[in-house]
Formats: sequence, structure tokens, C-alpha cells
Amino acid sequence: LFLSALRLPAAGGARSLVIPPLAAAPALDGDLNDPAWKSAATLAPFQPYGNTAALTQQTEARIGSTDEALFIAFRCKEEKPDQLRRLSEKRDTDQWEDDSVEIFLDVQGTRNEQFLFIVNAAGSQYDARNRWPSNTEAEQHDVTWNAEWTSAARTDEKRKEWTAEMRIPFKSLGVSAPTAASKWALNFARTRTPGVKELST
Repeated sequence: LFLSALRLPAAGGARSLVIPPLAAAPALDGDLNDPAWKSAATLAPFQPYGNTAALTQQTEARIGSTDEALFIAFRCKEEKPDQLRRLSEKRDTDQWEDDSVEIFLDVQGTRNEQFLFIVNAAGSQYDARNRWPSNTEAEQHDVTWNAEWTSAARTDEKRKEWTAEMRIPFKSLGVSAPTAASKWALNFARTRTPGVKELST
């Protein structure tokens, strides 16, 4: 399974990677010390996005798969963990306004449709489907689309970081388990709120 950057441009252009199989499915509890994550691919460092000129806190993403699901993890460094914003508790509200992480997935590789998954620092979820009919820039954002997926988040004030994990079953994306020839597009992003707001990808 090959993946490349999608819609949100990474510095220096799109990058590609091969998503490795995980030896076992990690427990979703926000603890990235689970041995299952050792075989995951790691993406770092994140780059500033949008109006963010520079990053004061870095982020690391990990990704791997089993026969049934895609697994994603984020490690978000945070010098002010006591100031994390976690206001959105109800699903599909304003999680992106909180301290949050997100992944965009285009499982067809057509750049006409993507699935969006967000988890805030409290572990609350947001998911939606975006479409660009006829490959136009007129986005159709459908928040009524809901996938069956699981997530967890944890804050560690001693290590000055918070972490998040996601399990996204392939069937919830309407596809079978990908093969070595499959090619998807994706992007990872983080919103940081303490102090001056930072967006990164």
C-alpha cells in the first residue's frame, strides 16, 4: 500500500511511503509504548501550514495496518499541557478548534473524494466526507457521514506531550483491505492552541 500527500501541501511537495503491516493490533489507550507500534512507519517533523510562520512544538505521526484496519498514532509535544483546549465533547462538533490531530484519506487516489478523521486532546471524534465533483475546487463537506472507528487520547504532563491513536476499519471506508499495488493519498495535520495558534502538517 503506497500513500502520498493529499490536498494539504507538505513542504517541498508530496512525499510517498509504504505502509507496513503491524505484527499485532495496538491497544487503543493513548499509550504509544505498545510494542505493536515499533513496526509502524514514522512521519516527522511536521511543517508549518497556513498562516503559521514557525512551530514551537513538534509532532510525530505513525501509521501501520492489519488485515482489517488502518492504525494511526500522533505524539504531540506540548510545553503547556495544562492549557490544552478540550471543549468539544460531542461527536462532530468543533473538534478542529481544540487541540487536535487529523488525517485526510483518499482511498481511490482520484483527488475527488476524501475522508476526514479528527481526534481532540480529550479523545472526542469528528468525521466527515469531502467531495470535489468533476475535480473542481467547490468542496462538498458532508458531516452526516459517520464511520465506525475508535480512538483514544492521553496527556502526559511530565513528558510534556499528548498522544492520540485511531483505528479505522477498511470496511468503514467502503474498501477491502488494500494490496501492495494499492495507491492512496493522505495527509496528517495538527492544531495547537496554547499561546499563539499553530497549524502544522
